[in-house]
Amino acid sequence: MNTSSQGDISKPSFIVTAGAWITGVSLILLGFLCLVFDGIAEGYGVFPVDEKGTGYLVATGMRDVSLGMVTLYLLLRFRAAMPVYLCMLSFIPFADALIVLKYGSPGLSLGVHVVGFVGLIVMAVCAFGEQKNAA
Repeated sequence: MNTSSQGDISKPSFIVTAGAWITGVSLILLGFLCLVFDGIAEGYGVFPVDEKGTGYLVATGMRDVSLGMVTLYLLLRFRAAMPVYLCMLSFIPFADALIVLKYGSPGLSLGVHVVGFVGLIVMAVCAFGEQKNAA
């Protein structure tokens, strides 16, 4: 019975740890792609109309790099903050999905944002469960 309870605790921990690593690294890579390639906007589901639209991509790229670094830092140094942070972070893919619906071309990019939102919510629930089990 003791091993099964340890298994229950390790599943949320694994989901939070692996998910946070994947989220952090992916955000950093996506951010760098936005900074280097103007055409990456198609992956978001929106298209810059002119050179001024490229500024939006640079801002989005910097946002993603910064959030990726914060995600990894919190995971490694302040894991107790992860549940609330993941809930807050989930607003970004949710808002991005709404932006794609209103201004872009829904399709694969909309699915990516929705999957990101759901993934962050699942990770947040696991993180809350991990803290509850640790207490």
